[in-house]
Amino acid sequence: MPKLSDRVNTFTDSVIRRMTRISDEYGAINLSQGFPDFDPPKAILDTFDLKQNGVSPTLALQEEDFVLMLVHTPDYVEDVNVAHTDLALAGHTHGGQVSLFRRWTPAHFSKYGNRFLTGLKYNSAGIPVIVTNGLGTSRKDVRLFTPSEVVLVVLHKKK
Repeated sequence: MPKLSDRVNTFTDSVIRRMTRISDEYGAINLSQGFPDFDPPKAILDTFDLKQNGVSPTLALQEEDFVLMLVHTPDYVEDVNVAHTDLALAGHTHGGQVSLFRRWTPAHFSKYGNRFLTGLKYNSAGIPVIVTNGLGTSRKDVRLFTPSEVVLVVLHKKK
C-alpha cells in the first residue's frame, strides 16, 4: 500500500469519522465509506458493464435525475458521453504531485495535460468535474506545491 502523506498524522480523528460527523450534520450521504445501504436504480445496474467501459450508465437515466458521477480519472468525463451527469468527482492526477503555482507540472497523469490538473473544471459539454489531489502519491513518494487533500462537497436540495 502506498504511504500516505505525513500530513495525515496530524489528524486527531480518522478522515472517515470526521466525514461521517459532517455528513450527519448536513443530513448527507457519506460516500467516504462506500456506497449507501440501498440499491442503486435498476437502470444503472442493467447498463453498467465493465467490458464496455466506454458506455456511461448515465445514458439510461432521465434528465430530471440528480446524478453524481464518481470516476477514477477525469479523462473519462471528457472521453465518454456522460449525459445527465450533474457533477463528476475524480482523482488520479494527484494535482501533478510536483507543480508550479498549481498550474504547471512536469508529470502528466491525464492525456489532456494540465487541463484537468486539480480543482473545479468543466468538460467540453459544460459538466462540472471536481478533481482532487487525494491523499497518496503515484510512482514516487514526492509532493511539491500540491498538498494532499480531502475535498468536502456539500450538496443542497433546490427549494
